[in-house]
Amino acid sequence: YVAGQTFAGAAELGWTNAAATNLTILGGYASSGTPGSWSDGTPTILTRASTVSNRIFTISGIVAGTLGRVTVTDGYYTNNVDGTGWNNPGRGGGLYITNSSLNIVSCIVSNNRVGMENQGEWYWGGGVYSVNSSVRMSNCVVKANVISWSQDSGLVGAGICVQGGACDIQSTIIAENLAELHSLSRGAGMFLDYAADADIQL
Repeated sequence: YVAGQTFAGAAELGWTNAAATNLTILGGYASSGTPGSWSDGTPTILTRASTVSNRIFTISGIVAGTLGRVTVTDGYYTNNVDGTGWNNPGRGGGLYITNSSLNIVSCIVSNNRVGMENQGEWYWGGGVYSVNSSVRMSNCVVKANVISWSQDSGLVGAGICVQGGACDIQSTIIAENLAELHSLSRGAGMFLDYAADADIQL
């Protein structure tokens, strides 16, 4: 249970313990008690410190996990650290999910961004990037996420990008996401790639 307050991290969060199956992370609780009362009016907000540029949350190797009632916002992931170009693409400004099975319930993923540093690269999933995973998203909002333009870049899935695996999206708002105008822009709201299996009922 996570307190209903804002957590501004100096580095991205990581959830990687594959041994902990059926683990649930829920936000919006009072900061005292066991676990304390839950209130819709005290959201748990995961963001980054203003002095750093990083994605908010990487989830890797999780089995039957649940992330619920949190807001993931203002992530900024770029691949300008080592300048390796095609070998180091920018993926997942808010959530990066790999080799996992995950339920995302009643979450907001908003105002996250990927890209805009090096030319000749591809940028994927401004809000949510899922690769080789099974993700179910219900009663969520994915809004105002951006993939930024640089010369000769490919911009793919500003809201949600799924590469391989499967996704099941139910009763979720996907709105106002932007893959900045470019001849290689694909899927401002959502993009499915590499034979991703999808069931979508918005």
